[in-house]
Amino acid sequence: MDPKATHTGSQQQLHSIRPRQPSIFTKVRGSVRTALGFPLAEGIGTPINSKPRRKVYVNIPVPAVECDHHGRPIVVFCGNMIQTAKYTILTFLPKNLFEQFRRLANLYFLIMVIMQVFPMFGVASPILAAMPLIVIMSITGVKDGFEDYRRHKTDETVNFAQTQTLQNWKNVNRVDCRSWRDIFSFGKLNAIRVEPLSPVASKAPLGKAKGKKARIVTPNDESDTAADGPKLREGWGPCAWKDLHIGDYVLLRANDRIPADILVISTDDPLSACFVETKGLDGETNLKCLEGLKETHHIRTAEDCKAARLIIEAEAPTLNLYTFSGTLTLQTQMTQSSSVLDMDAGSRKVPINVQNILLRGSTLRNSEWVIGIVLFTGLDSKVVLNSGKTPSKRSLIEKLMNWQVVMNFAMLIMMCVVIAILDAHYERRWAHSHPPWIPGKLVGGRVGPAPRTAGFYTFFASMIMLQNVVPISLYITVEGVKTIQAYFIYSDIEMYYEPTDDACVPKSWNISDDLGQIEYIFSDKTGTLTQNKMDFLRCSVGGAAYGEGYTDVTADSEGIDIQTRASRMAEMSADMKTSMNQVWKNPYLNATLGFVDKTICKDYFNIPSQRMQLEMFFTILAVCHTVVSPKEPLDGQNHPVTYSAQSPDEQALVTGAKDFGVIFESRVQDVVTILVHGVPRSYRVLNTLEFTSTRKRMSVVVQLMEEPKTILLFSKGADSVLYERLAEGQAGIKKVTFEHLERFANEGLRTLVLAYRVIPEAEARKWCELHHKAACALVNRDQELEAVAELIEVDLTLVGATAIEDKLQEQVPECITLLRSAGIKLWVLTGDKLETALNISFAANLLTSSQTLLILRAHTPLTIVTQLRETYLQLQNPTNEVAMIIDGESLGHALATEEGQQLLLEVGTRCVCVVCCRVSPKQKAQVVRLVKHGKNVMCAAIGDGANDVSMIQEANIGIGISGLEGLQAALAADYVIAQFRYLSRLILVHGRWSYYRTSETILNFFYKNMTWVFALFWYQFYCGFSGRILFDYTYLMFFNLIFTSLLSLVLGIFDQDVNAHYALSIPPLYGIGLRRLLFTTPRFFQAVFQAVYQSLLCFFIPYLAAPQQWSAPELGSLVALCVIVTVNLGVSMSIKNWTGIVVAAVTLSIGSFLVYIPVYAAFPTSNATGTLPSTYGHVEFWAALFLAVVCSLGPRIVYGVLKSASRHPGDLELIRERQKYNLGVPPRVIRVGKTEADIVLLEEPMVGRRISLRQLELSKSLLNLDEAEDVQPHLGKVSSNLYPASVTEEEADQDGEWQEPVLLSGPVPLATVDLEAQEGPRSGRAARSAPPNRLTIITKTSMTQVQQGSMTGRNGHTSLHFMDSGAISANTGFAFSFDDHFSSRAQVASPTEDLHPENELRRSDELRRRVMSDACLYERKSTDPLSD
Repeated sequence: MDPKATHTGSQQQLHSIRPRQPSIFTKVRGSVRTALGFPLAEGIGTPINSKPRRKVYVNIPVPAVECDHHGRPIVVFCGNMIQTAKYTILTFLPKNLFEQFRRLANLYFLIMVIMQVFPMFGVASPILAAMPLIVIMSITGVKDGFEDYRRHKTDETVNFAQTQTLQNWKNVNRVDCRSWRDIFSFGKLNAIRVEPLSPVASKAPLGKAKGKKARIVTPNDESDTAADGPKLREGWGPCAWKDLHIGDYVLLRANDRIPADILVISTDDPLSACFVETKGLDGETNLKCLEGLKETHHIRTAEDCKAARLIIEAEAPTLNLYTFSGTLTLQTQMTQSSSVLDMDAGSRKVPINVQNILLRGSTLRNSEWVIGIVLFTGLDSKVVLNSGKTPSKRSLIEKLMNWQVVMNFAMLIMMCVVIAILDAHYERRWAHSHPPWIPGKLVGGRVGPAPRTAGFYTFFASMIMLQNVVPISLYITVEGVKTIQAYFIYSDIEMYYEPTDDACVPKSWNISDDLGQIEYIFSDKTGTLTQNKMDFLRCSVGGAAYGEGYTDVTADSEGIDIQTRASRMAEMSADMKTSMNQVWKNPYLNATLGFVDKTICKDYFNIPSQRMQLEMFFTILAVCHTVVSPKEPLDGQNHPVTYSAQSPDEQALVTGAKDFGVIFESRVQDVVTILVHGVPRSYRVLNTLEFTSTRKRMSVVVQLMEEPKTILLFSKGADSVLYERLAEGQAGIKKVTFEHLERFANEGLRTLVLAYRVIPEAEARKWCELHHKAACALVNRDQELEAVAELIEVDLTLVGATAIEDKLQEQVPECITLLRSAGIKLWVLTGDKLETALNISFAANLLTSSQTLLILRAHTPLTIVTQLRETYLQLQNPTNEVAMIIDGESLGHALATEEGQQLLLEVGTRCVCVVCCRVSPKQKAQVVRLVKHGKNVMCAAIGDGANDVSMIQEANIGIGISGLEGLQAALAADYVIAQFRYLSRLILVHGRWSYYRTSETILNFFYKNMTWVFALFWYQFYCGFSGRILFDYTYLMFFNLIFTSLLSLVLGIFDQDVNAHYALSIPPLYGIGLRRLLFTTPRFFQAVFQAVYQSLLCFFIPYLAAPQQWSAPELGSLVALCVIVTVNLGVSMSIKNWTGIVVAAVTLSIGSFLVYIPVYAAFPTSNATGTLPSTYGHVEFWAALFLAVVCSLGPRIVYGVLKSASRHPGDLELIRERQKYNLGVPPRVIRVGKTEADIVLLEEPMVGRRISLRQLELSKSLLNLDEAEDVQPHLGKVSSNLYPASVTEEEADQDGEWQEPVLLSGPVPLATVDLEAQEGPRSGRAARSAPPNRLTIITKTSMTQVQQGSMTGRNGHTSLHFMDSGAISANTGFAFSFDDHFSSRAQVASPTEDLHPENELRRSDELRRRVMSDACLYERKSTDPLSD
């Protein structure tokens, strides 16, 4: 990415990612350190792109030019300690106070407290007035401190984890901190002594990861190998991760976590290979093979480490996890006094790449030990660079509430100004006359202060009197409500995952309401959507298809539950084992087989040609791979054999070959040994052509070690790349295999094509020379190797194809279907290659075969901008749903410029789904930021690995998965769940409830407090605007504490507009949060208007009804009672779910004040003494109360009754009515295609797993009206949209105007399905990929077309647009056929011509709006959904 372009784009409104600039404090601190002689740490406050390349010296003195005048290195690298917590002991108080005072209300309360300190305002106790603010800020501070304390404990777990470093050795790159005595020695010391690194074990206790104990490595670890163990143990000692430094030697053992970015020096493997698991880094559970430098393989003991003389030059710290460049210069024949300048003669430079680097966050597997040198620590390590700073998140409602507080404050100022001006006016008017409140004549001239001074005092006194217009108790209530909501989320048994004993853990309690407003969800793939477990289920060999096991798609199509599927698979596995025993008794089979077929063994015995094809097929699977040799001995005993591989696909394929009896036994250097039905066979691997996203294939050149020593090329890859490399004369098998590929793809399986070629020895020798020359090229090495591979991967012989299934997590497709039905858009951001991402997206219902897929790939910013511009123009009038797929390189170019960002944002948000593949962790955060700021929407991000941390922190809501893929994402997340499927309940149920409850609680709080305040304001007209308080002071104290607090808490904690079942079953109900309809400025002003109206009645009715002899205490008690009763009943009317708790809260709230008045009046010192007989004992008192309450709440009651009796109730009212009378969830009408015929009525509440909408279409079948059964669907009143309400025909006929549109006026034909329609060349077997029988609703237009014979079934397919080549291919979802310049399909045609024939009527705009809209569930306007 062009740094200049990135910097330019960062100044625009889309907020591009840019390096964090050092603060003023950091700059000052650096200046002080430099002035005092401390070296400036390279990793502190330095932007990433400004850090220089680094040199690490091992056993060689640092050159003088790189040292200061004290002989110390000028550049000091950052330490290995990390900190994710926001506070420290010193910064907690100021930083937390700053965050709390970002709430304008808290700042307002502070000003009020300060004002009440002055005695002129007549406040009885300033300390008592300050207590509410102190309490609320203390509670919030304790909560924030507790949350940060847990982060500190997590940091300690990481920082004090143990590793092993070299003892009694001097690391010249390490600099000890100087004491103050050394600083003021004024240069007496010429050099600072550098102490050897001492392996100090931490005294702090090691934290425990969930379910696992941190591993402590000791020098006497018994896991050493027999050969290297005694020598390897010597000279190493334990060291905490935080004490590691650049240049330290580190000894890692099997299953150790990598503490920093480390250069591999040597391993226990003879070829210097080691294997790491990167699930903590990128979520991948498969092993990745790394290799040490061959030139340093001899360094195997502590003495060897001390004797080696090395200089390592490395690139500056970068964010990219997949690239690294550097060199290692070594010289073994040097004296101790030699310097770096003497290394020119006899030295040797060795290149270093990413294959030689162990990255922090990964775990060493299948390797006994590794010796390495630390290159990057702490903040400079790649995983930390890709992790953003822990943000301070505030909910959207809290931000909006700040503006409403400002408006309340503005109203307060206006009222205080009015009171102050009028008070000054009356003071001036009565200065020399007779004031009405002073009996007798005025003596002595002016009374009291000057009018202006009196008005000034009255202004501030009024602010104190009316301060409840912004109630501090609101924040206490909201904090309490959100805390209890977090507890409810944690206690939800439906989100508890028993296998790992994990519940949903809310870590940020204050943003739960944001869960109810999510518009975009950004998800990782591996470990988040999938289990990352592959099963080999199908294959096509020699034109015959094999495999009868159930996939998720076929199981759902046949309506088979999990238990039935498991039992049937167990039966088929037993039959398969019985058949296999006739071929060879395989002792290494698992208990249950994934690949089962009852005919494959018969074909192996009875058809000799097929037997050769099957052996070649499984031999290719057992040889052409990068799988690690199994740890279990192949001794002929009955025990299962498991494999470890970089790719789970390869692991599944090798396991499938093993189950058939072709077993991969071992890989020793370049010799691969397999067992073919018990007979050993060895191949020497001459060359390996690795799989890349560009090549889309993998090949190995091998030579059979037994006679006749044939040289073979084994290849496997996508059909789009291998088909064009096949030899002539294979048209028949190509066609049949391609049909099988189509069927496998329809079942949601990932497919590969297998082929081979026999290579003459002379050609192989010549080609190997060319390959070696290309491998040694320093410029354009990848292009040279690809060109050489093209020379030999030709004239291949097709053998067959494989089909494997990537197991999704449980109920992922249902969850995604629910979220998309709610109107939420999902984007997948993954580091996997394009093919893998697309297959999973199809399987998870993110992508469907009815969509047009736009694949964007470019190598320059100009190209990607051009592609995006063309795509944007095409999307102005889309004829089909569009999904976009873009790779990491193209994404980086698009984000580098302002125009690219704008176009990417506009194109992506117009697509139903976006899949970004091969993206870095920082790019994930960039995409989230782009959408969040560019569209001003609420975004959630979900992931499970360390590569998802930056994305999680950037999103408004970060959700981590605490599964088997590490805990990095869970530690940085706001909410932690165990499975992706819980996301739907977390968002659609708890998120919706939290948004509804918080919004209603805040608005009702404003309403009741403004009613109370305005009643005080009206009294000022009758007290000369003197600022006198009508109510007793204790009424003010207890109004929010006792008299009106219970109902607000009940509303915020327990209220539900719909229950959880309906919220999940009818996802479009979530649209109220998407459109942010509950907490808005109009609703705020509606609450203000309601408060003004009710306060007028609550004051003036008692004022007019009060007897003449009443004093202010009697009138104040009556007005207070009217207000308290009115606002309590008004808040209760906002509660939708009335229970006994609500009734008790209303009774206690009103009854508490009715009891408090006589109790308070009983005290002789109270202001209410003697008022009880004149209030409770007079009928005027109760009549005024009744009249005030009825007149205040009457209009609201009448409006509610009229609305409920309306012929056009809202969606929520209809659903609440169904809930009230237990009518059940209405059936769904789901749009399948683009025509009227593609509407399917499903009585079940959810779509089946992995059944895409287009797959539900009845392909290759004609609608036969004569043979169809007459079915009258039970469609009710409202059926013009997704969820019709079901009622009886009698109810619908009661009123002609009440009748709702129905999709059919007559019987509905049941479309017949030919189960053999998608049958392969082998007859007699029902195709498991055939679509299920569904009740298809045929509209009038489509029925006319059927009767005229103009409507026929079509195969659902995906239209693929490759923007870099302009190619368009028709595909059923088989991702491996994607290629830049080649389409594997027989005909390349425009998708619009195939998806929308001219002879087919298009859906009208009105019908499309009603079917696709999530804004309205029901419509009651049209009598015919197809009428214009």
